[in-house]
Amino acid sequence: MGLVGNRSIWLFAIVLTIIVSIPVAPIYALPIDRGYSFFETPDASFDFGAPIGMVHLKGMPLGSAYGNTDTIVQRLGELPAGATGNIPVQLVELSLRSSSPVNIGGSFFDVFVTINDLSLPNVMQPDTLPPSMGQIMVTSHDDAVGSGKVDSFFDVFFDVFVIPVGGNANSPGAMHFMAGPLQLTETGALWSHTPPPNYPVIPNLPTDSFFPADVSFSGSDNKGNKGTDDIVPAVSPQSSIPDFPFSYSLVIVFVAVAALYLGIRQRITTGFKPF
Repeated sequence: MGLVGNRSIWLFAIVLTIIVSIPVAPIYALPIDRGYSFFETPDASFDFGAPIGMVHLKGMPLGSAYGNTDTIVQRLGELPAGATGNIPVQLVELSLRSSSPVNIGGSFFDVFVTINDLSLPNVMQPDTLPPSMGQIMVTSHDDAVGSGKVDSFFDVFFDVFVIPVGGNANSPGAMHFMAGPLQLTETGALWSHTPPPNYPVIPNLPTDSFFPADVSFSGSDNKGNKGTDDIVPAVSPQSSIPDFPFSYSLVIVFVAVAALYLGIRQRITTGFKPF
């Protein structure tokens, strides 16, 4: 029993050493495909000019199925694994509200900024807007670590609602109008092939393997009115089970080692003879 047990232990140790020494291929050799990115807006601002003036805005979630998402960007192109280059994009959803009531001529109003190209039920957009097109420029794409950097710009057309506090779009004194294009740009934002924690999983809106981190846009419209838009990855309490923080190849290795060990133990038990 002692001899068989010692031989089995040594055999197990040798096999384990050989297996874990096998190089594991990087798990990040992935393309950037078409898909969607979901964001939350902690802070944005836009100077609407007289009589509204500068308004600070924050995100209004699109609905419970979208977590705290208030902004959705659609990628209309793709890049091969490890490649850099340009991808056309479109801002398809935007839902913002003034952070506090705005004093306009002595009366207080809530200001809403919206885009609803996906025709979601919770987002107001009575006007037909030109598409808010843009481009992301992937400036670095390191598949060894699964991340990189990106620059981007958008020409944003949006609906603006000015509604008396406590009222709705049909209240006396409420009004709406189209605005834009607001030309927003940013440089040097980070992105990853790995989704951030609790990233939304939304049916029919695939994310693929491209997940931008925090982005700070700034720019102005053709009248010189300035705007900013700081966005961060959205989160959802209904997120899927998180990915393993290691390669699936390692999972296979661990399963194989465990099976080998159990097989050795079974052989030891079968060959055991009482004194």
